[in-house]
Amino acid sequence: MRAVVWLCLGFASVRHMPAQQDSPSYVMFQAPGDVCCTRPQSINNAETIAGYVIGANNVDQGFVRLGDGTSHSSTLRGAGTGEYQGTIAMGINMAGTTAGFYSNPDSSAFAFLLTSGGVFTEFSAPGAGSGVDQGTSAESINDGGDTAGFYTDPDGWNHGFVRASDGTITSFNAGDATRGGGTIAVSINDSGAITGYYMDDAGVWHGFVRGIAGTITTFEAPGAGTSSHLGTLAVSINGSGTVTGYYLDANNFAHGFVRAADGTIMTFDAPGATPGTVGGGNLSRRDQLGGHNYGMLRQQRFHSSWICAYQQRRVLDFDNAGAHDQSTYGFAINDFGYIAGELNGYPAASGDNMGC
Repeated sequence: MRAVVWLCLGFASVRHMPAQQDSPSYVMFQAPGDVCCTRPQSINNAETIAGYVIGANNVDQGFVRLGDGTSHSSTLRGAGTGEYQGTIAMGINMAGTTAGFYSNPDSSAFAFLLTSGGVFTEFSAPGAGSGVDQGTSAESINDGGDTAGFYTDPDGWNHGFVRASDGTITSFNAGDATRGGGTIAVSINDSGAITGYYMDDAGVWHGFVRGIAGTITTFEAPGAGTSSHLGTLAVSINGSGTVTGYYLDANNFAHGFVRAADGTIMTFDAPGATPGTVGGGNLSRRDQLGGHNYGMLRQQRFHSSWICAYQQRRVLDFDNAGAHDQSTYGFAINDFGYIAGELNGYPAASGDNMGC
């Protein structure tokens, strides 16, 4: 077991939710070590947020922000300290176990699990490469301890994987996933169903759902583009099997979608979205949007949170979020409708009461 430098964290119990608010409240925060950006990636029902900060020299540090607002950032021993290296926390479950990955000094990725008590487990998917921009990335963890993510092989091809709580790893490819894009598994629910996206031979993205028996269903959102680097990207699945994400149309505009467990797909554009709605978070962990990114927690319980699951810029805008690409992004939602995301641009004062 690799030694780890990470603060052992205690996690808050689930809070009793307040009554429905007439307007949402917002909490803006920077995790310790933030030089460029604080990037929340996951929130559990205790309002504990996991994510990462981009620190000095573009080195990443993972962070956990507890429900009481206490934040801790640190890095795993063995993580590289060069540009675009470091530690990235991606998912967190109700037990407080964090899943993510770190890049070593050779820019190879290794997946990790870290419990709230500080027990650290590192793993690599069989077949993962060890070269630059290769390796294993854990993207999501459910309350049973099952983890989903993807790995990049020595030829640069991405494959999805699921790691059971006993350590057994199963890899898979969706549809006619090809080299370059391959299969990216992003989210796993408590039943073990997985969603994500893959790229076909023409370079088009498609969504998929992998059922608990391993059967993979692929799908496209109505209106999704059919040219290279356009298409459908699914990013989150809940306990009922509802999937949310976004699609890029023929003009490369983004729109949100929600796919019910029976396969019915509803598309939507958020009010004021320019040029389109992103229904799913984490377009790229390395997108630099200009200005300074701040973590954001929107505190409101939504009546239709499954539709609001991941919301695009300007739906959750702060008054001072800035213009153009200086905007607000929702990246994760818990069962009570608390949303964690990013504010890009300037410090913000209040919410503008836009939403669902």
